Amino acid sequence: ADILTQPLCEGTVYFVTATTFSDASWRTLDQQLSDAPDGAKAVSLSVPLNRAYWKVDEATKLPFSWGDNTVYFQSRLPSGEAVTPAETLSQRIET
Repeated sequence: ADILTQPLCEGTVYFVTATTFSDASWRTLDQQLSDAPDGAKAVSLSVPLNRAYWKVDEATKLPFSWGDNTVYFQSRLPSGEAVTPAETLSQRIET
């Protein structure tokens, strides 16, 4: 199955290796994951998920076979908890 075209809203834990995606594929997958259920967890490499929907619980560098990579541990925000674009921008700057 193609993760860019199949619904991903049923998952509770996601592992995303963003280092391997084109910009267009990353944007599509990031949008798909905005429909994840409240409280879902995600681990992404290199790039955090959209902070309007996901909270970064921790970011750390870890060693991989190709070298060190930033790993983001994230939780899906509750559906009713909106994050404004200004808040999202300030969160990105802080990380």
